[in-house]
Amino acid sequence: MNATLRSPHLAQLLALVLIPLIGGVALAQEETPEPPPSLERFELPGGRWEPLDRIQLVVNSDPITLRGLERDYEDKLSELSVSTDAEHQALMIQVRDERVDGLLMKQAGEDMGFDPEMVKASISGRLGDQMREQGGAHAMSKGLRSDDSTATQIREEMESNLYSASWQRRVMGLEGGADRPAEDRFPRPGELRQLYQRMRKTGLDIEYLGKRGAKPASYELQIMLLAGRDYGSLAKARDKALEVRAALEKGLGDWDDYIDTLGILEDRGLTPAWPIDAIRQRLDPGDNSLVQYVIEAEVESYSLVLPYALPTPTGQPQVIGFMIAKLLAREAAVMPAFDAPGVQHDLGTLLQRRGDTLRVEDALSELKRSAYVWYPGIEQQKRDFEQSLEEREREIEAARQRNAEAQTTPEADEAKPESPPTEPAGPDPQAGTPVDDPR
Repeated sequence: MNATLRSPHLAQLLALVLIPLIGGVALAQEETPEPPPSLERFELPGGRWEPLDRIQLVVNSDPITLRGLERDYEDKLSELSVSTDAEHQALMIQVRDERVDGLLMKQAGEDMGFDPEMVKASISGRLGDQMREQGGAHAMSKGLRSDDSTATQIREEMESNLYSASWQRRVMGLEGGADRPAEDRFPRPGELRQLYQRMRKTGLDIEYLGKRGAKPASYELQIMLLAGRDYGSLAKARDKALEVRAALEKGLGDWDDYIDTLGILEDRGLTPAWPIDAIRQRLDPGDNSLVQYVIEAEVESYSLVLPYALPTPTGQPQVIGFMIAKLLAREAAVMPAFDAPGVQHDLGTLLQRRGDTLRVEDALSELKRSAYVWYPGIEQQKRDFEQSLEEREREIEAARQRNAEAQTTPEADEAKPESPPTEPAGPDPQAGTPVDDPR
């Protein structure tokens, strides 16, 4: 890789995604001095200076450089098919988040109290094994040059992976580091039975017992799709779908006629015999409403009107219309007996994996909440954020004042009792005779 960035487009992308940093990571405090940017420069003909690298992020006390992010980005790019700007930005955000997560886990591993000399010895041993696998120091050096890597970078990466893995293993309860294990990973018999019953009832995760003879339930559906583009808007498509659903419920409409005249999917909306996971990934609107329908509904029944969404390049689903599903057939799941050989072992392994993942995610979230993170522009971003909060508070206070005035003035006037009409006062019996009295 060249020393400088390969394109200004990538440099702009890196700057763009670093401004809205991870929501769970704490912003730098105002009283914390801004770390000076570390710029390595060289002079080009004509006296122009070109930056070779710079600090792009600081996580607690460790920097993340622009070149490091670029290297991770291009490694990912070589494995994926990315074409649009939105996909490039999503990939860069993923690279940034993974680098921050890895650095936080490494720092947590360092805090576990391992002997630094033992860590160095372990890394040296791994480097020696890798050197022998590649055919010696010369072959390894050639591989590093072609990969634009150095022995120092390889050593740093191994050290980071060692600390991160040790921290994760301790969080999962697999080892204790300098202390005893932090978690009890032993699955209780009641948890095994509960997972088994859930698999038998719903068919979810049944593939984990595949080698024990389990087979997930399958469902055949027919989907009627009413697309927004065919009715002028999504609202009109939804209204039409609700009208069709009501007619089907009352027996006033024929499903096949609706499929032929209103449905726009290929093969008349017929699906293969899909397991529940395939239905969730391909058709469910994201809230498990279709999954719940196929699990609980009777054959030949109709689902409620549900959104129909397609994935976008950014990974966010986009609703294009509304659908009604009809359950055509259901093949029941095949489950081995709970006390069959190996069944409880596999159930326990699944529970341990889930618990491990959850514990690591929770612990990493806690590391993010307590971390100090700096990046270029964070001070201005924090000032803008505080200013927006102040403006919002002023708007709320002004709205409260207007509401108070609106409630007191008109309602107070309406609440006042009307004064009784006054009658003309008669002559005062104690008063003297008026001057113009004809008497």
